[in-house]
Amino acid sequence: FPVTIANDTWLVQQYWSDHYKFIVECNQLIYFADSLKLTDQPSVINVAEAKFFRAYAYFDLVRTFGEVPLNLIASSGFGSGNIPKSSIDAIYTQIDSDLAFASEHLPGKSYWETNYPGRLTNAAANTLAAKTKLYRRDWAGALARSEAVIVSAEYALYNSYYRDWE
Repeated sequence: FPVTIANDTWLVQQYWSDHYKFIVECNQLIYFADSLKLTDQPSVINVAEAKFFRAYAYFDLVRTFGEVPLNLIASSGFGSGNIPKSSIDAIYTQIDSDLAFASEHLPGKSYWETNYPGRLTNAAANTLAAKTKLYRRDWAGALARSEAVIVSAEYALYNSYYRDWE
């Protein structure tokens, strides 16, 4: 669980502010796509990627600090930083929601393979969701998300691992 860290350490401040800057950027993308009512496939994929990254950032923060402010507002202006801490359960609820959206709307590996290898896929969202569930000891949920990746048959274990050492 979270460790007590002095808040005057510059590295901790940088870690905190970098994560929240990233979250604000994700929130802005989601807000603008929603406000413009963008429903074309590339826009929906962009929103799914933003929600994946927002979930990833909150997962880092909740593991490091425990209760943190849950900011879902696009603005980074005055007042947007004055948000009370949310419970760990509330943060994980948002993480689950973001990853469910990402899992549903991100394409599979074959969609990116030709031009953009390494881009986010629905398997990446399911894998991160499984990891978040493992941290909460939700064994059945972690198994379900892991099995979704396995049955997709888009990924496999490297068969010749031992040969790399020869």
